[in-house]
Amino acid sequence: MKSIFAFIFVVGFGVLSSQGAAPLPIECTVLSPKDEPVAGAEVTFILRPNYNQEAEKDEILATGSTDAAGVFRMTLPDRAVEAMKYGTVLASKTDVGIGGVAAAFVRPDGKLAKLSVKLFPAAECRVRLLRPDGSPAAGVKLRVDQCTMPEDSRGFMYTANYLLPNLPEIGWRGITDHEGRYVIPNLPSGAFLYLRHDAEDMAQLPGRYMGHFKDAPRALGEESEHRLVAAGSLRGRISLPDGTPVKGGAVYLLEEHPYVTAYGEQLRVDAEGRFQFRQVPPSSYKVSYRGPEKDEARWIGDTLPQQPVQAGKTTDVGDLKLSPTAVVTARVLDAETGKEIEKPILFHLKAGTHQLYYRSQRVVPATHLPPGRDDALSVQVAAGEQKSVEFRLKPQKAENLARGIVLDEAGKPAAGALVQLLGDDDFSFPSICDDEVEQQKASPC
Repeated sequence: MKSIFAFIFVVGFGVLSSQGAAPLPIECTVLSPKDEPVAGAEVTFILRPNYNQEAEKDEILATGSTDAAGVFRMTLPDRAVEAMKYGTVLASKTDVGIGGVAAAFVRPDGKLAKLSVKLFPAAECRVRLLRPDGSPAAGVKLRVDQCTMPEDSRGFMYTANYLLPNLPEIGWRGITDHEGRYVIPNLPSGAFLYLRHDAEDMAQLPGRYMGHFKDAPRALGEESEHRLVAAGSLRGRISLPDGTPVKGGAVYLLEEHPYVTAYGEQLRVDAEGRFQFRQVPPSSYKVSYRGPEKDEARWIGDTLPQQPVQAGKTTDVGDLKLSPTAVVTARVLDAETGKEIEKPILFHLKAGTHQLYYRSQRVVPATHLPPGRDDALSVQVAAGEQKSVEFRLKPQKAENLARGIVLDEAGKPAAGALVQLLGDDDFSFPSICDDEVEQQKASPC
């Protein structure tokens, strides 16, 4: 996942088909640690909040068991896919393992969507929380907020990373004892975990946006110790240019540096346009706003950089004023025929100069070449302005294809291998070998 959550890992991300009005049929295959189908595995589909959409909450969409072929089938209802939403799929089987994957539920076209979840052996995470003075943080509620597996040998694209909703049915939560200790059972072995806690005067842990954070608690069966620090908070209000408070939408908080320990949060504004982030680690933050989807074409939020948060204090950023949205419609054309080959891309922008990239919005169709690093369109817009631009994609031709077969150590075809074609500037064009193990990818020429 790109909005502000582009910095949250989207490896292992399954996109579940696109555009239309029908319900979305899904097949989920559960695989063992040896990549064999697992019959009788329990599967749970979960919807997570997308804060710029109204009336959304954590929700379990479906549960069930895989059949003899290791497949669980379900259909998402219309209400679950009426707009882009995000979810997590969890699977487990006693004596086999547990695992999960992140997924994007989008408007369906009625076609079958497929994804898979790989199980890992179960393990415990043992943690001990201390207060700033070194005393035990007893009676603190903990829950797993994010789970990242060790990097897959095929590359980061295959590394499972997923968020866990705040639902008691999911488990992976508890309360520290009088020594500040807690054991979280039945986690994927080796997982890097981000834990959230409810100690109101203490900041949340660092490393939320660093999946393989070196100091993260892990499911290794060994105890790790974590000392909490005093928290600060940050508040403000969202308003229109005339000062009228804005109801709805989301405010995003992101630590500016150091990125490797970055903390961030998002929340909805209240009926008076107000917001307040609590339990914030002392640091410097960027604050931004995104309005409800229904208003994105009318108003666009402001961004405030370098907002300091200090322990025991509240930073008041005042009003973040909205401005009329500039809408740029980017038509996608065949570079040779000039015919439209895709639906236009809509960019909602603030007044100013912007660089627009096709690759940040779409996956290039198989019939055309992917744009190079220099495909940016520079656009200058005024507040509320409507403007049109064009992305021109070159058609795919035989001379633009690189074909080959990847073999494993035994000399056998290796299906699913990741192949990267590098241009002169090391610009990567990744491809994945199919079941017939022949790979092809457009060159950057």
